[in-house]
Order: sequence, then C-alpha cells, then structure tokens
Amino acid sequence: EERQFLLAENLRKTKNYDEAAKAYQVYLEKFSGGRHLAAVHLGLGIATKQMGQGEEAKRHSEEALQLLESGQVADPGIEAQIYLLAGDLAFEAGDYDSAYRYYAKPSILVRHPVFTPLALAKSAECKEKLGETEKAKSLREELLRDFPDSEPAKGLSQGAPKGGSE
Repeated sequence: EERQFLLAENLRKTKNYDEAAKAYQVYLEKFSGGRHLAAVHLGLGIATKQMGQGEEAKRHSEEALQLLESGQVADPGIEAQIYLLAGDLAFEAGDYDSAYRYYAKPSILVRHPVFTPLALAKSAECKEKLGETEKAKSLREELLRDFPDSEPAKGLSQGAPKGGSE
C-alpha cells in the first residue's frame, strides 16, 4: 500500500500527471479502504485538473472533502490541500463566493507555512473578484504580516501574480 501511494505521489510531484493518475487508480483498486484514501483522491484531483479533466478533478475533490468531513483526515497539510483544490476548482468555474469559503478554511483552521499563505492570497483574490476590495486588502495585509517570507507574500511585495496550484 505504502509503495503504491509513494509511487503515485512522486509521479505527481514530478508533474507526470498521466502516470500519477494511473498509479492513484491502482491504489484505489487495490486498497479501497487504505489509510491514504483522502490523499489519493486529493492527488487524483490535482493530477486530473492539471490534465484538463475538470469534471474528474471535481469528483475526486468531492470524495476528498467527504472523507475530510467524516473525520478521516488527520494531517493538517492534506486538509489544507483538499480545501485549496476545491477552491481552485470553484474559482476556475467563476464561483468566487464558494472558492472564498474553501480558501478561508485553511487560512483560519490550519497554520501551515506553505498552504496558509497560499490560502490567504487566494482568499484575497476571490474578495477582489467579488468587489470587496477592503476585505481583499485586509487579507493581503495579514499575509504580509504573518507570512512575510512566503512565496505569495514575496509575489505581493514584488507586484507579481498571486500564484496558483501546481
């Protein structure tokens, strides 16, 4: 089980999304009740999103969210990434209100050095799209104050785009 999961993760992290998706599918077939189930659905969601398979990505995002809501996710990093993926999918669909709600969770519930600043930056972008510029400004100030050395904060201070997922 562990080997299959690590294989899929390594393929995804090296941006070999097609092979990663296949490896995650093998995991699901062999270990349907495995301990990495939420991370596998997260990985499949990310891989299929990167491959342009939005509906498939959404399906795996929803599976991961269900596992999260049922208390089956103990890793705060995985939890944050599940919300970020769901937010990215909603943002791409133009549903900025839902995207904000997903992005807000890791920025409030989880203090992760990589994912929390990303969630704050993306939350600010949603608020900007929704015309709530003061809230967007406040979120960016929080990002710069609490995570000044993070990539999203560096991007803000250099005037660069706020970033995306993988």
